[in-house]
Formats: sequence, C-alpha cells, structure tokens
Amino acid sequence: MKYPIVLLSFLLISFSCSSPENRQTEVKIDKNTVLIDIRTKAEFNSEHLKGAIHIPHAEIEKKINSVTQNHEASIVLYCRNGLLSEVAKKVLKKKGYKNVVNGGSYKELKKQRAKQKNKFDKQKEEY
Repeated sequence: MKYPIVLLSFLLISFSCSSPENRQTEVKIDKNTVLIDIRTKAEFNSEHLKGAIHIPHAEIEKKINSVTQNHEASIVLYCRNGLLSEVAKKVLKKKGYKNVVNGGSYKELKKQRAKQKNKFDKQKEEY
C-alpha cells in the first residue's frame, strides 16, 4: 500500500514540475531548432507543429541519431501534456545531447507560437 502512494506522489510532482503552466520563460524555437513530437502517430497525423519531426517517445533513444548526431543541437520535445517530453529529455541528456528542452504540451506550444507570430507581425507593421 505504501508504494502506490509514493509512486502517485512522484508522478504528481513530476507532472507539476514539467507542466507548461509552471514555465517561467517561453521555449525558444527558431529555424535551427530540432522540433520533435513524441506523441502517438495518430496524434501527430491529426495535427502537429509546422516543422516537427515525429518520433514516438518509446523510440527516441533509438531514432534520435537519424534526426541529428550533433550533441550541441537545440532540441525541443513536446507531447500531450509535457510528462513524456520530460522522460524523453532525460533519455537524450543521458545520450550526451546538451541542449534539450521539454517544450511541454502540443496545445501550449501552439499557443506560444501563435503569440510569437502575432508579436512579430505587429513589429513588422510598425516599421
């Protein structure tokens, strides 16, 4: 009985720590960023961020080298809620990738990119 409570506590803490709502800064995504969607194939096929590459979370360790072998590359991972992105981030860090970010959930990153685009468009209009 003690172990399920400990496991549940760990999962709740992990989820709250990786939740995009707790993120203090925006995730930086530019043309050099390797953007990886680790959700299911059906979720990816349904919708995904422009430029994202699909690698299911269970395959990230095996397939990352087919995407980039540059351990200095900027990598942003996202999933449905940010939890599996955190797990995948730790896997890539153990493999020696240095600039890996948990981008959180697809929905939050989509909102953030829309805000960034709107901000950029407004700045363009001012000039």
